[in-house]
Amino acid sequence: MKLSYSFLIIAALSLLLFIYLPWWIIAPISLIVCYYAQLSWAKSFLIAFIAVYLVWLGSILFFDKGSIRTIVGALFSMSAQITPYFAAALGGLLAGLFGAAGSLLKPKA
Repeated sequence: MKLSYSFLIIAALSLLLFIYLPWWIIAPISLIVCYYAQLSWAKSFLIAFIAVYLVWLGSILFFDKGSIRTIVGALFSMSAQITPYFAAALGGLLAGLFGAAGSLLKPKA
């Protein structure tokens, strides 16, 4: 139950706040949600990674008009077809690392 709530909260907050705030807002969202969910670090990493990966991939595929494909494709010298998946994986990796850090911040009893 904690897994699904954590996933939904991270995905919803990332989607809503990503519109108005900088892209790195996913880091504190993942850290705070995973801190309060008190999951293991591996589960926190996976939940945050998958939630942000899906949100970013959906926003790139449906709402982006080619700017991410152009910028990230030129930066990493890759084709425009795999660029959205790579960019979403980078965002998911950042969220996953901060999610794991949030779960490791909990006090040990």
